[in-house]
Amino acid sequence: MTTIAHHLTSMLKANNVKRVYGVAGDFLNGQTDAIRIDGSMRWAPLLHGEGDAFTACAEAELTGKPAV
Repeated sequence: MTTIAHHLTSMLKANNVKRVYGVAGDFLNGQTDAIRIDGSMRWAPLLHGEGDAFTACAEAELTGKPAV
């Protein structure tokens, strides 16, 4: 079954996102599963949402590629 999480993962893949930062938990299990099933990007769990945002921003600045 195609879910919103699968559509979001497809959109991220189309924009060459290779890593997704986030706080793992029940509310994101569908998204983490969709990323794992797709296999083209990596889920990078962190402990705080603010840290996720700063880490993604730093990666984008350093690599010149999109990060989420």
